[in-house]
Amino acid sequence: MAVTPGEVLLPIYLSSATEGVGALALLTLTFAAGTVLGMTLLAALATAGYSILRLERWARYEGAILGGALILIGFLVLTHQH
Repeated sequence: MAVTPGEVLLPIYLSSATEGVGALALLTLTFAAGTVLGMTLLAALATAGYSILRLERWARYEGAILGGALILIGFLVLTHQH
């Protein structure tokens, strides 16, 4: 469990255990590379998007926007309980 990126991938790791240590190492390196690449790509997109959007003009409404989002999430939790 210590080498997996999440509990969701645990069945994939367990099924690869029958293939040997080499397959497990390859799978671990593949998931690690995918995770690093994905996070790098998302960070680059966020940085580019932030500079394009010019969010400084929305800074004074930050509290109201955050409050509205939290209220909306609260209503969604109340109405979609399982």
